[in-house]
Amino acid sequence: MARVSSLVGLLVSSSPTWAMAQGDSLATTTGATVSHRFFDFKNIALTSIESGALLADGIYTQRALREYPEFFREADPIARPFVMRGWPGQMEGGALFVGADVGLRYLLHRKNHHRLERLLPLVLTLYGTVGAIHGARELHRAETGR
Repeated sequence: MARVSSLVGLLVSSSPTWAMAQGDSLATTTGATVSHRFFDFKNIALTSIESGALLADGIYTQRALREYPEFFREADPIARPFVMRGWPGQMEGGALFVGADVGLRYLLHRKNHHRLERLLPLVLTLYGTVGAIHGARELHRAETGR
């Protein structure tokens, strides 16, 4: 539970600040006027956190498929062809996943949808984290015979 709360704290601290300072006017804080470089610290950090969650999910998935192939399978039908080819396929699918995410975020950045650009990796991080937690829990159940 401490790991989950630490991860949530890390995600919250790395999320973009959407509150306005008292002296700011609405004209200076609209999405069209607030711009940043695409490869700034926050985007790189968000991509790193997302990749970490994806890696954790992959570790538990590959371990479950290696140790208990009769009980486990990849639940995501899009990722399944990659995952079933072991670690090389898992890394290939992960690279495509993160590459598509960065491409979509760049499109959102170019269209001045900066909030969505920052929100997308948080949603995908949550997806990977939930997958890792579920995989760890199911592996524990399989190992203890519950």
